[in-house]
Amino acid sequence: MPLHLQFNPWHALAAHRPIGSIMRVRKAAYAMSKQFRAQRNDMPIAEPRDLAMLAPLVAL
Repeated sequence: MPLHLQFNPWHALAAHRPIGSIMRVRKAAYAMSKQFRAQRNDMPIAEPRDLAMLAPLVAL
């Protein structure tokens, strides 16, 4: 996966969102991981907004 992409399960349909106390902690861990990766790789992290952002993945 390209280093600048992020997939977040909390940006899904409400019926598919993670629930429970462990998942709330996991949400915080996702945010910290995103921030660390952005700093470490020196590039902003973004969720794919359209298929064009996923085009490099199709070639794999």
